[in-house]
Amino acid sequence: MSPIAPPQLGPVQRSDRSRLPVGEPAPRVGIRLLTYNIQFGQRWPEIRALIRAADADVICLQEVPNPEYPLPRVAPREAICADLDLPYACEMLWFDGPRHVGNMTLVRGCIGATTTLCIPGGRPYGIMNEVECGAARFNLVNVHLSPVESPLVFNFWPSERIRRREAEHLNDACDNAALPTVAAGDFNAFHLTPTMQTLASAWRDSRTVRNGGPFATRSTFGLPFVLDHVLLRGDVRAESYRVLDSDASDHRPVLVTLSLAAVN
Repeated sequence: MSPIAPPQLGPVQRSDRSRLPVGEPAPRVGIRLLTYNIQFGQRWPEIRALIRAADADVICLQEVPNPEYPLPRVAPREAICADLDLPYACEMLWFDGPRHVGNMTLVRGCIGATTTLCIPGGRPYGIMNEVECGAARFNLVNVHLSPVESPLVFNFWPSERIRRREAEHLNDACDNAALPTVAAGDFNAFHLTPTMQTLASAWRDSRTVRNGGPFATRSTFGLPFVLDHVLLRGDVRAESYRVLDSDASDHRPVLVTLSLAAVN
């Protein structure tokens, strides 16, 4: 299945607030967002069933393999697109070693052109699109920050310096955005790290409304960590947050319900 050409999104159509009674807020739209590192889709039938059951309006996938991925039992992007059958954007981000993988964003609506995010001298760490879903329009960043390679004792801090630079770059890339902005994905960082502290200065964490599911999104070096996040800027708020219990990947998916002002 060939990629769906992104539509040309016109200027934001603002709600006619003059027709609303004085003091009544503008109507808001609920959006269900799922973010999931699918570990190359090695257990794609189970992952596909979970994604379909989640019934999300926006899906952010990480570690989507390209068609020439050298390992068996993976779900290449063409198979994913055919099975989920939604407008999408996909970019291959990591090309080191055998790990030819990228991020894919699928939307029940319209998705604009892709901007690939990359720090100077580094490899890409995410894709950014303007999306339209129902009567909501917002910027969406699908994130996969640089990983921590084994052994942890030697590689955590060198890789953490890279992730912190990526976090600073992400903050700068989303400054002065005209639309609400959501950054979702695998940040490879837990809340007490310099990376997440850097992001906390510019973003709100949807996890503050956590209302069910397991605590951790990944068991890392034998410890339960929250490495997958949904961060918010502007007029968007989280109404619910849930980590879904699944072992179909080395990460658990996160399902968040967001509320945004209607633009039509």
